[in-house]
Amino acid sequence: MALGMILGRTSAEAPVDDIYGKVQKFLSAFENQHGSNNCFDLPGCDFNLAVDIQRWKESGIANKCMELTGAAARMVTEIIDGDPASQIKSTLLR
Repeated sequence: MALGMILGRTSAEAPVDDIYGKVQKFLSAFENQHGSNNCFDLPGCDFNLAVDIQRWKESGIANKCMELTGAAARMVTEIIDGDPASQIKSTLLR
């Protein structure tokens, strides 16, 4: 969402290729670094199973989720910071 808000289209008629490319760059980089970009795969729990939910709560796997969320935020920030258009849009959002 952050990528779309800062680097996304400014009108419905604008092309989507640029922002889609940046999103794919993020997803690929995250998957390469962490083995998946799917929140259900990353903690190794099946949240449809009560036993896995309990394991998630008791084992500290939730901390892994927080670490991965932080990693994702850093990666998105790097993409935004590396894009010249972000300087213009960031100024407009202040």
